[in-house]
Amino acid sequence: MVGALVGFLVIYQSLLEQAKLHFNVIPAMTFSLLYPVLLGMLFALPGLWNRMKQDKAKGFEVGRFLGVGIPVLYVVAVPFLHYSSFPAPPLTRFLSIQYEGGVMLFSFIFGYLLINCIRKKESTHGK
Repeated sequence: MVGALVGFLVIYQSLLEQAKLHFNVIPAMTFSLLYPVLLGMLFALPGLWNRMKQDKAKGFEVGRFLGVGIPVLYVVAVPFLHYSSFPAPPLTRFLSIQYEGGVMLFSFIFGYLLINCIRKKESTHGK
């Protein structure tokens, strides 16, 4: 996992250097939003592995994904909405100004949530 983190940071650094040379920040911005999703998925894999061993990974928790995942995905998509011609609400402009590290945290949460929602729903019939 540390190797993946170091590799992602090296790629990100080279994309930042290319952005400074060619004045095109979209590839660096895209990578900076997607690699935390992959890291979040890597952090969630041990839990998925344990659920698979216990035969509890047979479904997807749609409620958790809709309640947490969709708003988090909106925050992750804010920088793309800011640079596109998509008509965005005022909150989008505010979040794109505050871009620094918060969106990366939300990207990590979204990646973790994608894997963590894979589980068997608990049965309430026996209680």
